Amino acid sequence: MIKIVNRSNYDGHASYVGRPGPLGNPYSHVQSGMAEYMVGTRDEAVDMYEPWLKEKLKTDNDTSRAFGDLVEVYEAFGHLVLSCWCAPKRCHAEVIAKLIEEKVCAGETLQESKKQGEAVEAKAAAKMSRRKTPAEKALWGALKEKALGLNFHAQKVILGYIVDFWCPKAGLVVEVDGSSHKKRKAYDSKRDAVMRRKGISVMRFSNEEVLNNLPAVVALIRNRVKNRIK
Repeated sequence: MIKIVNRSNYDGHASYVGRPGPLGNPYSHVQSGMAEYMVGTRDEAVDMYEPWLKEKLKTDNDTSRAFGDLVEVYEAFGHLVLSCWCAPKRCHAEVIAKLIEEKVCAGETLQESKKQGEAVEAKAAAKMSRRKTPAEKALWGALKEKALGLNFHAQKVILGYIVDFWCPKAGLVVEVDGSSHKKRKAYDSKRDAVMRRKGISVMRFSNEEVLNNLPAVVALIRNRVKNRIK
C-alpha cells in the first residue's frame, strides 16, 4: 500500500516528493518561485507531470535514482508513505505512486535479485537456525509470536543482506553482535548505512547485553517499535 500525506500535518516517517527535489512537479497552477511552468488548473499540472516524469526517468540520473530508492523501499516493506504539500487534494504524488505500483506489479524492478535472495534466505535461515548463539536464542524467545505486538522474523534477507531479526511493520532490523563483529566493523557499518538510507532503522546489541540484561534490551526494542509506527 502507498499512502500520500500532507507534509504540514504528518508526524510519521515519510518520503518527501515535492519541490525542489528531483521528483517535484515542475508544473503549477499557482504562482511559485520553484515551479518552472505555469498552467491553468491543478488537474492540468498533474496530467502534464506524468509524461514529464516518464521522460525524466529515462534521461536524468537524479530523478531515476530517487524513484528507484522509493521502489526499493516499497519492495522491502510492502508499504510506502509519500508526502507533499498538496494532499489530500489531487497531486503529482498520485502519479509517482501509480508508476511505482505498476513497476512492481509488472516485475520490472528487482525480481531476479528477489528470487536469488529468497533462495539464499531459505538456505541461510535453515543453516543459521541450527547454529543460533545463546544470545540470539534468548532474544528470539522474547520477540517471536508477536511478543511485542508485531511480527518479527529471524534470519531474513533485507536489501541483499542477511539480518538477525526483522520487523517489517516497523521497518526495524535488530542485530546481536558476537566476537566476529569486531573483525567486520567496517562491513557492518557500511551495511547499516545502506539500510538507513532506505529508511530502515538498525539496532545492535552485544551478546553480553542480551544475556546479562535481556529485559532492558527488549524494552529498548519495544520503544523503538512504538516510535516507528506512530
